[in-house]
Parts: sequence; structure tokens; C-alpha cells
Amino acid sequence: MGRASWKFKNLSFTNLIISTFKPKPKIQYPTGKKYKLSAGNNIDNISINPVPFLLIKPSGLKHKEKIIKILKDNGVVILNEITIFDYRSLANAMFDNVKIKEQQYWFYILETQYDKSINNHAVALILEDVNLEKLGAIKRNIRKTIGIDFYKIFLQDKWQETSLTPIHSPDEDRLDKEFTAIMRYADYTG
Repeated sequence: MGRASWKFKNLSFTNLIISTFKPKPKIQYPTGKKYKLSAGNNIDNISINPVPFLLIKPSGLKHKEKIIKILKDNGVVILNEITIFDYRSLANAMFDNVKIKEQQYWFYILETQYDKSINNHAVALILEDVNLEKLGAIKRNIRKTIGIDFYKIFLQDKWQETSLTPIHSPDEDRLDKEFTAIMRYADYTG
């Protein structure tokens, strides 16, 4: 799916127009900047049965209550809320289909554009059995309702558009891998 098609599916008409014409914050990514990533908790001896989830990313945490309300209004039951205190490492494990360079500049945008208290945190909402296709439709509705943050980042001698979405839900073929990543990076102290 091309960038324009993706925007059309994930943005309200108003936000589509805004994202097309409004100037985006410009961020100069420092050459050689790399973030240290951890291996997470050792869960190799734990049997995990993956269940549907919705991940509220650092860029969506300020909208957490609104996101939860939209889920509940759509009949989605939240069974548990899991705090993630190392979003960078979780994102690296979860989004292994995204180039590490792209992940690194996402992390830089989070570090420089978002509140320090949340720029490396996330919340995974564990959901009662919900059809992942329905969850995907709800995810797109949430994105249309609360918006997506767009940026211009200077890479390879040119300005490129990127975006940080506030939430993520798994596709059927990635549920096992992504749910396991959440369990690996979950905060088990509370």
C-alpha cells in the first residue's frame, strides 16, 4: 500500500488535508545516532497463548482515556493493561519488518518531540477475544479520531516525510510474534 493510500485509510478527511498541506516539524537526524536496545525479560520457559491486544505507543499515551472509551464504545472488553517501560526495545522486537534505520529515527523523534516522562513508554491493552479484522477497523477509526503525528526528517541529503501512529494492533500472521514481544518487555514489578 502506497503512502497516499495508507493516509486515506487512516486519516479523517480533515486530517488528510492538513497532513498534505500543513508544514510538518523538521527534524535533523544526527549522523551515527544509535539507541541501545535490551533483550527484555527471559520468558523462554513460559508458555504463552497469544491474545488480541492494542498497543498505545508513546505518541498516543496523551489520548489513552479517549482510546479506551472508543474501544469500549465498540464493544471491546479490556482484560488487562500492561505497562512497557522500554518502548524502543519492544518496537525493535515487534516491528522487525521495519528497517532498523527507520526505527532509530522514530526513536529520535520520540526523544526530541515528546515529553521525557513518556517518550520511551507504552501501554498494551490485553483484549477479550476480538476478531483482528474488527480490531483493525477500530484502530483505523481511532487514528482518524485522534490523529497521527507527521514529521519531516532529514535523511540521506533530503527531507522525507514520516509519521508516528498513536496505536498498533496486530495482523493475524504477526499475533504470536508481537504478543510474545509484549510479554518480553512487560513491566512485572507492579
